Amino acid sequence: MIFAVGEEDELAGAWGVVEAMGWRRTRAFPVYFLESIPAMLIALVLTANLLNAILTLMVVFVFVLLGPAVIMGKIASDARVMGEYATRGVWKYAYWLSLGSVVGLGLVSVVSAL
Repeated sequence: MIFAVGEEDELAGAWGVVEAMGWRRTRAFPVYFLESIPAMLIALVLTANLLNAILTLMVVFVFVLLGPAVIMGKIASDARVMGEYATRGVWKYAYWLSLGSVVGLGLVSVVSAL
């Protein structure tokens, strides 16, 4: 249970660190293990309120990732950058509608918590 907290992200992060540092792939497991220690400590310290902390972080991440999501949407729809792969029509509206929905639900979560 403790190791399952953010396991996929940490494994991807470990591969990223290993490749960025130019290390051999065999060093990925020690990096992955060291990245798991903060998750284990958080789970041990916040056991009484762990669910509340996770839900709060999920709402915070909606607003933290809003800026990069807007930039990504603008880049994805810019034909000068993306060329023939630029999002158009229904896909462009679907992206902005889904982003708006996520932000809207984040706002609902904040308002309902007050």
